[in-house]
Amino acid sequence: MDIILQLLSSQWQWLLFDGEVLLFGCLLAFQSRNIASGFFRLGNPDLWLLAFILVNGWAYVTDYAAASASHLPLSLLTGATAGKLFSIMLPTRTPGQMDYRRCFVVCIVTVVAAALSMTQVGSMRYQYRGVPRFSGLWDNPNIYGAEMACGTVLSIGLLLLPLMKSPLATWFVNRPVRTKWMLRVLFLSSSVSTTLGMLRSYSRGAWLAALFGIAYLILFLCKLYWRGDKGLGRRIHGNLVPTAIIVVSLSVIAFWSLRDLESRVPRRLFSLADVKDFSWRNRLSAWEGALQIMKDHPFSGVGWNRADIQYISNYSAPRVEEGYAIQVNSFLTIGMSIGIPALIFFSLYFGSALRFTPSRNYCITEGCMSVPLVDDGGLNGSDTVILRAGAMVILITCWFDGGLFSMSKALPLWVLVEWGRANESRQTAPP
Repeated sequence: MDIILQLLSSQWQWLLFDGEVLLFGCLLAFQSRNIASGFFRLGNPDLWLLAFILVNGWAYVTDYAAASASHLPLSLLTGATAGKLFSIMLPTRTPGQMDYRRCFVVCIVTVVAAALSMTQVGSMRYQYRGVPRFSGLWDNPNIYGAEMACGTVLSIGLLLLPLMKSPLATWFVNRPVRTKWMLRVLFLSSSVSTTLGMLRSYSRGAWLAALFGIAYLILFLCKLYWRGDKGLGRRIHGNLVPTAIIVVSLSVIAFWSLRDLESRVPRRLFSLADVKDFSWRNRLSAWEGALQIMKDHPFSGVGWNRADIQYISNYSAPRVEEGYAIQVNSFLTIGMSIGIPALIFFSLYFGSALRFTPSRNYCITEGCMSVPLVDDGGLNGSDTVILRAGAMVILITCWFDGGLFSMSKALPLWVLVEWGRANESRQTAPP
């Protein structure tokens, strides 16, 4: 997909851009037709997404000569349109009904991720301390690590499914014993294989993103049981400070104990604190230059396909390899290219789409059997949270390793976010 976008001539890019803008507008209008609380409210993610798309389109049209030479604006629009199209194509259901096919689709995704974790195509030209870094079907181990981290978090979320109070969790608990054990073995095997693939990529951004994704799931469970069990809430609240002290202490002890080990995984992990590691030092220098560009061009940016030239000519620090380091942060690329307002709109969209939001209690009906009302503690259902955790993993890796303009990472990100939002809108639909 990336190759196709890059090979398109400027005329074809213009036609495709216009067509996708029209399609995105129609999809957004169709999806927003039944919003009872109104479209123009600050908590509506689509409002910020529309603002971002408009700014991106304005930058593309007003600076067409430079923007048409870059596939970045078209990649952003393609990802957003694909996410909207996927969410609308999901099967609709009335309140009180549960579409269990979502569970199996997530299962298939985790199985595919597990299979990809064992697949290596082409030569592994990236190495860490003499050991090849796996890159799977891609030519970049960081993209491979991000996909494996996403699969790991999705698998762990499905393993935690019985602990979550939602129709999907209730359906899982009520399955026959043999079916439940088969699903557990599937989730466990996929989580193990994707974790091994993530570790073999030696991508620190993917490792950190996976930790944040797992923490997101744990936070959901804490909020769930905090609201559902006052005694448990009081016990957690009374031990927050000791728990934080223990976690920080264990982290410091682990750092000073494992930083000199010969094992490659802990050495790679703790190399973030190594002043001799030029990888993160180059990133910090590049980020500093990017922030300076945003300071000098705050509102409109320098334009698409010009950030690298500006950075190399005027803002590059010594010993930073050309403009490569500046390309590994997709957020700063947006801010440099089309301005800080576009970056704010983009961040507000994902921030509002991934936040915990209140939801109604709901009941589910399966055939002629009615399952009692399920209390989720006022939070979104488990399927929504699992999807959002996977999206958060990919989004975090876009900060450290880039990839937002690559369809191999962008499409899963947009699809997971919009899929989770579609589930939320249907779960919270009034009866």
